[in-house]
Amino acid sequence: MRINQAKIANELGVSVITVSRALRNHPDLAEATKERILEKARELGYTRLRTPKPSSTLRRAAVVFYGASQVDPLASGVRRLIFFGLHQQCKALNTETAIEMPSMSEVPAAVRNRSVEAVFLFGRYTAETVRSLGDIPAIAVSSYSEGIDLPRITADNFGGMRDAVNHLVEHGHRRVLFIREEEPLTQIFLERERGYEWVMRKNGLPVEVATWNLETDPRPAVLESLPKGSAIAFASDSLAGAAMDYFESKGWELPRDCSMVSFDDTAPASRRLTSFSPDWTLMGKMAADLLLAWPGLPRRTPVEVRVPGRLSVKGSVVSV
Repeated sequence: MRINQAKIANELGVSVITVSRALRNHPDLAEATKERILEKARELGYTRLRTPKPSSTLRRAAVVFYGASQVDPLASGVRRLIFFGLHQQCKALNTETAIEMPSMSEVPAAVRNRSVEAVFLFGRYTAETVRSLGDIPAIAVSSYSEGIDLPRITADNFGGMRDAVNHLVEHGHRRVLFIREEEPLTQIFLERERGYEWVMRKNGLPVEVATWNLETDPRPAVLESLPKGSAIAFASDSLAGAAMDYFESKGWELPRDCSMVSFDDTAPASRRLTSFSPDWTLMGKMAADLLLAWPGLPRRTPVEVRVPGRLSVKGSVVSV
């Protein structure tokens, strides 16, 4: 009888994918599991066993997305742009990237198995996540948590929102509402809030801050009570886009009835949303360089590197 991978999987009660990974000597598979599968394959007379030629120079890095979509971790425009730059630079540095999307409480498989030489952390990681890394070099990319000792590369969150809000003030807006995400596990939105506050206080204007959780509150009360002629600074394009949909459903004409600025510059061009635009692709490239090509990068120190950006003015603000 012809022996195939499905037969081996059935004998051991594992998936065909797991068998395939063992036969290909995949580094993310536990050694004990790999040996058990190879032993069963030899026992059954599987004839397509091969020993891959090891590479003396190829390195492996894990790109770990916490809180990302399990279907498409790169669905976010920001993540997609960063990963493009990171992946390209990793290739240039002869480093293979493996994407993982663990739950908040889960340790990435590549970390458990110690099968990578570096880890790029995206999303809402925790102190426990960092402890699980042991001595594996790692860097936080874009998002970061206060009080966790880890090098990070970020956008200019403070300066970018400062420039965006200043654009509103320069157009005569004296009352500007700031709306940010409810995200306790990242500092980036608080940094943007500080940029907003700096402009408002410098100009002697009132500070008004509201939070919005898109998942639980598709239509927050703060938007329902806003009068026409308002001005809003959003902490992200996703919030701004949802607000635009809401105002247009009410029959408002934008930007005449509400001026807006935002942060990310990933909204569709048809939105004509003025937004601070970090160089996300450069962030990915710099993350790879810092972690893989700079031996002096402190491993467990909150060193921060900021990438540049510019305000992309597209017509979502009117003068008053």
